[in-house]
Amino acid sequence: MRPSLVNLGGYLWKSAPRLSPPQKSRLRSRMRLVDNNIESIFEGLVQAKPTSGTINTSYMLNSKVVVGNKVSSPKIEGSKESNGNEELTGYKKIDYLKYQFPKENEMLPKDKYTTFDKKAKNYRKLVFKVPKWTKKSFRENPIYH
Repeated sequence: MRPSLVNLGGYLWKSAPRLSPPQKSRLRSRMRLVDNNIESIFEGLVQAKPTSGTINTSYMLNSKVVVGNKVSSPKIEGSKESNGNEELTGYKKIDYLKYQFPKENEMLPKDKYTTFDKKAKNYRKLVFKVPKWTKKSFRENPIYH
């Protein structure tokens, strides 16, 4: 009978110190897939929207004012450019994902591969240290005021 790794003094739950290049590639491809899915859901809802009448959507999406079914955006440095003619679906979450959720190609590597962790030394934690990290989105960080 062979002793277990723990009995030999080894650490059983070993993990790599960083993401490998294939892991990073798969992460980026998953993020692009999510971006494509958001785009296709949005396009399908915009096409399926009834043309008669307007949807009553008067809510605000992070400095983008939504009135009727058009988005108007004030000029803010560092914000995404908006031409003010974007269509809305009437579903707040889908509209939010389309216009405010960061795309994979707009994100910094720091934001792609790490996430916020209040217990970590630099308040950042490698994404693959989070349980079920392949099924979660780590694109949004806490907003500091």
